Amino acid sequence: MLPVFIQTLLFGRRFRNPLPGSTYPGIFFYASKWITICAMAKATWKGTVLAESDHYHVVEGNIYFPPDAVKRAYFKPSDTHTTCPWKGIASYYDLIVNGEANKDAAWYYPEPKEAAKNITGYIAFWKGVEVTE
Repeated sequence: MLPVFIQTLLFGRRFRNPLPGSTYPGIFFYASKWITICAMAKATWKGTVLAESDHYHVVEGNIYFPPDAVKRAYFKPSDTHTTCPWKGIASYYDLIVNGEANKDAAWYYPEPKEAAKNITGYIAFWKGVEVTE
């Protein structure tokens, strides 16, 4: 992926959230082309990096990290599941850092509905986990 400044030179002015109600707010629109963000995102809790990647998706304001970007040693599968009307059934992880647990602080969609296929297996965070771009 090209750095953002090179993308701007090649494709012109960039616009964030080009479509009202867009479910893909992390995608920029460049002169008739969709380009995914090219920036580093990081998730940390209690000073420990849980995930870091320059390839991720932003959906409804949440950063979803690819499965290979998370440090699995801190993740314990949870029995919790919730349902989103357009994404499908979410599964959760508890986070364990230095003996402290953060229940259901990460979630993912193992088999999302068609509209959310791009985040299959990608992991998002909440409950005090700091996610930065």
